[in-house]
Amino acid sequence: MAVDIVNPELSPEQEKPKPARARSGFLDKRFFSIQVPLLLVTGALVLLPIGFIFYGALRTTTLTGLGETFTSGNLHMAYATWQELSTFFETALLSAVVAAIAVVVGSVFAWLLSRTNIPFRGPLEVAIMAPLFLSPFVGAVAWLILGSPRVGLINVLFNHLFPGVSHIINLTSLPGVIAVTSLYYIPYGYLYVSTSLRNMDPSLEEASYMSGTGVVATGWRITIKLMRPALISSFFFIFVLSAGLFSVAAVLGTGGSFQPLAVQIYQATSATPPNHGQAAALGSLLFWLTLCGIVLYRFGTRVARRFVTVTGKGFRARLITIGPWRWVTFAAGIVFVLLAVVLPYLVLFYVSLTPYVQTNPLAAKLSFHAFETLSSNLLVHQALENTVLVSVLTPTITVILGLLLAFSINRLRLRGGTLLDYIATLPIAVPGIVLATGLVWMYIGTPLYDTIWLLVAAFVVEYLPQALRISSNGMLQIDKSLEEASTMCGSSTLQTVRRVTVPLMKPALLSGWVLIFIFATREIGSAIILYGPNSAVLSVLTWDYLNYGDLQSAAVIGLFQTGLMLVGILVARYVFRVRLNSNRGGP
Repeated sequence: MAVDIVNPELSPEQEKPKPARARSGFLDKRFFSIQVPLLLVTGALVLLPIGFIFYGALRTTTLTGLGETFTSGNLHMAYATWQELSTFFETALLSAVVAAIAVVVGSVFAWLLSRTNIPFRGPLEVAIMAPLFLSPFVGAVAWLILGSPRVGLINVLFNHLFPGVSHIINLTSLPGVIAVTSLYYIPYGYLYVSTSLRNMDPSLEEASYMSGTGVVATGWRITIKLMRPALISSFFFIFVLSAGLFSVAAVLGTGGSFQPLAVQIYQATSATPPNHGQAAALGSLLFWLTLCGIVLYRFGTRVARRFVTVTGKGFRARLITIGPWRWVTFAAGIVFVLLAVVLPYLVLFYVSLTPYVQTNPLAAKLSFHAFETLSSNLLVHQALENTVLVSVLTPTITVILGLLLAFSINRLRLRGGTLLDYIATLPIAVPGIVLATGLVWMYIGTPLYDTIWLLVAAFVVEYLPQALRISSNGMLQIDKSLEEASTMCGSSTLQTVRRVTVPLMKPALLSGWVLIFIFATREIGSAIILYGPNSAVLSVLTWDYLNYGDLQSAAVIGLFQTGLMLVGILVARYVFRVRLNSNRGGP
């Protein structure tokens, strides 16, 4: 029987029952086999430690359970005393200033590199991003050696040239902490803003120029307004990161006049006896601060939809000729790289070769004795082995879990996907040192306590949001019809992930692995709280030598840690390229 194309009607013989569409509700078997286990695992990893932060804040300070009772004293100290409330607001102010500096400087670099004819744009962009892959803790140690008021290398040299002046720089102060912290967060501001600038259609800026408006006026009236969501998002993201940063403020001190909440949490756990209840209460206070930052960050990313300027048309921004200013701005970029990367590591290498700061570095007696001594030190060997173990296991576990979460949220779209996304993203609002206070109460008395595996568990939770975001972004670039074809051929969900999704997402997964490897290698905030006698890592060992006043050994261990990060990056990239070329059949 013929079928009318305009109004097709099927005969009774042609009418067949349509296959039922897979439901994404509770009756879908994948909900119980995939979604429920992921919800349980992610909830146990993320929500339980956060819950134990508030549990610990309500307990007395002993962790043995003997004579331990519930108390409101810790919360009263954290939430109802002017000293801690003022510290709360001062920590927020410190974070806001750091975020503002990072966003402003990062935005200027982003505009220069994407809109002007500044020379050597490619190498300069790589150099500006370099601090993102280095340790702020190691950098703070270097700047302590450089800018300490009495024995800092800069002040010693200046005092030798001008005996009447005591010092010209003091980085062991609040402005010093802000300056050094900002150096290592400027790349975040640059990354956020430059990505948005390159995706933005520059036709509005071109129209402004054609109407006779100058560069500065166009930037103020057009570019900044279009970049408002990126600026807001990057500000609050950096605000959250800097609020929980422990290393720079702990190393540089601030002269004892102000100790941020993260430093006070460490001081409570390192007291004699340790006051873990007070640490948990301070951690809960810091948690609310960072949570507010995350809420505002999400708001900034949501309003970005109203500023969409990316169209289907191809476009290329016209480079603005800035004349002789191109070399001035290039010099500014070089100065930033010198301050954030080159100078600190030159100083670390110099101090590692001599135990004393000399007024004339060329006359100093340099020796590799410290390298030889520490290379044969059993504590260093153990810390190096622990660091390698943690730095390899953490990104491996985190990337696998992030991939499964991204597949469930973006592909399966089962019930609870939004909840799963929120739970997995929540650790962004929990600084590592705060998370560690909850893990102490959660795992005390268990076989994991004071072991290297507790550090791995803490790092996995801390960097799970990064793995999820990278996996989700990589998955959005893959046409899901390829995975649907695998499913129609009879493959299970896990087989589809292993045979189709993973091979196509290898570049994104490698990027996530390398990034988390770097973060895990340099992590100090949670490690300083959770390490035990046999689970110290290189960052903790650097901290111990620094507390002992042995700057030379601290510099050597800091260089070991940086070398390990570089070796890990090179090995990971080599292994990935070999496997990728073998899969493609290339040379």
